[in-house]
Amino acid sequence: EGCVNFATCEHDLYHESWEFSCVELLDIPESPDGPKRIVTTGFANDAWPLIRYEVMDLAIPADSGCDCGRHGRVYEGVDGRAEDYVRTPDGRRVAHMIQVFKACPGATEGQIVQKTPDAITVRIVQSDRYTRSDTESLLEAIRDKVGPDLTINIDFVDALPRTRNGKVRPVISELSR
Repeated sequence: EGCVNFATCEHDLYHESWEFSCVELLDIPESPDGPKRIVTTGFANDAWPLIRYEVMDLAIPADSGCDCGRHGRVYEGVDGRAEDYVRTPDGRRVAHMIQVFKACPGATEGQIVQKTPDAITVRIVQSDRYTRSDTESLLEAIRDKVGPDLTINIDFVDALPRTRNGKVRPVISELSR
């Protein structure tokens, strides 16, 4: 699509590339205080400009600027697809779950699958250096984001399913919208 760009800085925050596009953030009606839908008008595609295009990604705006000193809008997270969130038993939608895997350096890949509102399964591809401490750190990172009421199952796998373009979806939600 080539109509929006975010870059991370040394503080692990996302900075909007305002010279690349105009970004609007729209509430998700069921979760107005949560992640925002990204609607953008890109400046880089002369052949097929997209105006007020909803890219189906979500952004979590930061409460303040960033200590790196860069100007422009700052985000705590940008999530790949609107359906890529975890729903908690109390109805919250938690986005940007890919960050929890930073707590698990022994994993080569990870993915969260949600089939019911009260549980998730975390699929992990282990490296040779994976330890029990990786699992404990990962569970703690997930609990910090979703709270105590969601059951978390761990499933060690040899490989994760890939999309047609070869990417791994960090979260697969099988819950109806």
